[in-house]
Amino acid sequence: MHQSLFDFIKRDYNYSSKRKNRLQGLPFFSLVFSLVKKDPYQDVINKVIDNVNPSLNSTADPVEGNILDNSGRKNKKTSSSLYLFPYVSFLFLIVFISFLIFVFRAFTLQILKSSEYSLLADKNRIRSYEVPAPRGVIYDRKGNVIAQNQPTFNMVLNIPLCAMGDDLSLCEKTIKEALYTAVPGIQREDLDVILSGLGSAKKSKIDTILLAKNLKKDQVIAVESRGYPAIDVISFPSREYLYSSEFAHLVGYTGLSNSSISPLIEGKTGVEAFYNTELSGLPGKRTIQVNSQNEKIGEFDTQVPVPGKNITLFADLGLQRLSYELLREAVDGVPVTFFADEEIQRNTEYIEGFSKKAKAGVIVAQDPRTGGILALVSYPSFDSQKMVSGITSSELKAMEDSGPFPFFNRAIGALYAPGSTFKLVMGSAILEENIATSTTTIFDKGYIEVAGYTFKNWNLDGHGQVDLLRALQVSNDPYFYIMGGGYENIRGLGIERINKWASRFGFGAKTGIDLVGEVAGFVPNADYKDWYLGDTYITSIGQGDFLATPLQVNLMTSYFANGKELLRPRVVKAIGDLGDSVFTKDVLAKDLVSPSTLATIREGVLRASSPGGTAYPLYDFADKHNGVVAAGKTGTSEYIDSNGEYGTHAVFTAWAPYEEAEIVLTVFLEGGGSGAHDAAPIARKLLDYWFEVEH
Repeated sequence: MHQSLFDFIKRDYNYSSKRKNRLQGLPFFSLVFSLVKKDPYQDVINKVIDNVNPSLNSTADPVEGNILDNSGRKNKKTSSSLYLFPYVSFLFLIVFISFLIFVFRAFTLQILKSSEYSLLADKNRIRSYEVPAPRGVIYDRKGNVIAQNQPTFNMVLNIPLCAMGDDLSLCEKTIKEALYTAVPGIQREDLDVILSGLGSAKKSKIDTILLAKNLKKDQVIAVESRGYPAIDVISFPSREYLYSSEFAHLVGYTGLSNSSISPLIEGKTGVEAFYNTELSGLPGKRTIQVNSQNEKIGEFDTQVPVPGKNITLFADLGLQRLSYELLREAVDGVPVTFFADEEIQRNTEYIEGFSKKAKAGVIVAQDPRTGGILALVSYPSFDSQKMVSGITSSELKAMEDSGPFPFFNRAIGALYAPGSTFKLVMGSAILEENIATSTTTIFDKGYIEVAGYTFKNWNLDGHGQVDLLRALQVSNDPYFYIMGGGYENIRGLGIERINKWASRFGFGAKTGIDLVGEVAGFVPNADYKDWYLGDTYITSIGQGDFLATPLQVNLMTSYFANGKELLRPRVVKAIGDLGDSVFTKDVLAKDLVSPSTLATIREGVLRASSPGGTAYPLYDFADKHNGVVAAGKTGTSEYIDSNGEYGTHAVFTAWAPYEEAEIVLTVFLEGGGSGAHDAAPIARKLLDYWFEVEH
């Protein structure tokens, strides 16, 4: 029995020895065996022998089963740990690997990523905010404030304080609780917009997002009393528009550069957008330290923002307001509430009321000496202050669905046929191209017939013998049909030359006004479609496919008003209180026609504003204003709406004084009737105001 046991131990020892030799070949176990400094297997064998047969002596023959030490004596030391060694080794391995992991992790945190984790720790106690610079103030030409700044309170979320790593669920919970506290009636879709921006802000490594703006005092108290650790209410400069509806399209409004991520303000439309860089200034920075209760305990590293530059407009506050009121009356039927005084009201009472309510309207006024825009109103308008103070998606949709799109600046973006106002250009082209002289006449019987088609005059009774001056005075259509397209022995201009002269006066191209959203319009030619003589006739009176903006018609008129130059329209007069940038006239073209041609066209417009002409609201203007003479041209352009119904736009363009003009007025009433009956009375009221108040 003993012999068999010894044989087993011996065999196992030999196996274990081989195993030991293999393990010693590995770096880790070589280290282990060097630390142990003895043969663990020998201890095991000795203890086994002691337990099996304590009486065995040290001289036993190894062959007979006795185990001898190196001196030839029996080694009675045995061990029961023979089979425990693998487990001990494994445990030691686990401990050693854990130690290595700990060392590596400590090295990573304290050496490799020390700055990163230090920054994250600082974010728990240090907060930095970008301090917006006060935007520049916007004034009218007399120094009246049009747009300025006012302090407001905005609620912001500090993302690092609420997010656990990449887990944004706590942030979403905080946002919902804070918003329902501050804005109990917030719409679900508006809340979803904010929540959708949370992930984008986190991905972009933005620490702060705007939750709500323009909080009232009770809202601020409600939020701060809850003590949300990641919510701050900060003072924030907001825009105040003193005449928000009247100047909505001219001045525009501001908004967030990204409403869901960044609280920085930028101009969205109008002057606010075009001159955003000048108005914005340079933002500052505010850094504060807070304790574990989110309480401020210190402030440091404050950088003062650089205020934006102030801007002065060419626009006149009174003229702009009155223009708005007159368009509101024409479109909505609301009585005019603004006049300078009762005398002006009495002076215009003789003018008949409007024949019909227009769908929309535009008024553009310009100083023909500089190109400065004195007034620019598009109606329907909108409340720009509402856009700044906060508008929900449902309120915005209601505004858009209420009628003609109120955010659309029709003065520079809408396209209408210019109607008979284009006859000023046609008259110039007729003379300059030698199609006829100023005394060449045609006989108007109320229409002309060509190839079975009839082209009528607006006066079906006709005007008899008509030359150029008479044609401008009564706005005779057959005269311009014939001179434009040819008839009998008169060859006519033809569409290509009509296109050339229209382009010379700025049609079909952007004026370059300092506003965003301007369109070029369209002047037809024979290449864009199958062209017929009838198309040329219609284009000759400013209708058909010919499309222009109200601003382009005003630009054209300004040339005949100043008598020499086509000037780029400009809204801003100066940037900076000390006149850092003062804009003077920017000449687009000059001397477009000869002096004789210019004199003839001007005389024709003057006759139109005198007894016997179409611009009858101006007949007695000089009598009412100390000899100041006004001259204007009517226009009525036809259109077919989306329902296939026929309608007319009312157009009128004028200037005053006739000599040395200082104001050019253009009125468009979309679907508003006729130029003489509907648009001209509005221009008359504006001219009454201008020369009553300004002189």
